[in-house]
Amino acid sequence: MDVVGDEAISGTKGEELRPGLAEVLVRLKRGEADFLLVPRIDRLARDLILKETVIRDLRGVGRDVISVAEPDIGAEDGQRTLIRQILGAIAEYEGWLIGARLRAGREMKRARGGYAQGRPPYGYRAIGGRLEPVPDEQAAIRLARRLRSQRVSFRQIAAELDEKGYRPKNGGKWHPPQVARLIESRVSGATSAR
Repeated sequence: MDVVGDEAISGTKGEELRPGLAEVLVRLKRGEADFLLVPRIDRLARDLILKETVIRDLRGVGRDVISVAEPDIGAEDGQRTLIRQILGAIAEYEGWLIGARLRAGREMKRARGGYAQGRPPYGYRAIGGRLEPVPDEQAAIRLARRLRSQRVSFRQIAAELDEKGYRPKNGGKWHPPQVARLIESRVSGATSAR
């Protein structure tokens, strides 16, 4: 049995934004697995329509979704379908509530003059509710932008950043898409170290 996950990606996102879910669906449709096992049905998707679409599409190719917490939820009868859809609607509403609380908290923080945008972008850290430049990360940004202005490829810039010891926030190696986002990013309300 293979375990595939979409760590730290919201269940409200569709398969185009959840590579693990997309991979599982392709493998199931190819016949590489007999069923999809989820801990709870709302872990498949918090969006009711997405969840029901996935279940319907998998049933269309003779595959099923099995929930550990709700073992009979996948059975094809009117009562179980109704319960599954009610639970799905509750999960979707719960996701909306969580989002509303987070938005309200960010608005309160912003109203007090603090940084309220989640994890600070590369090149900055949040201190006392304000964005402050991180000198090493600012140096990496300047190097990447200078190299790109010389028409160096994103892949070559990633290799150069790695070679010079600059690391992305996650601590791993640089990849071309990260370099592209780094070069394109602009932060309002903060000034970079020169």
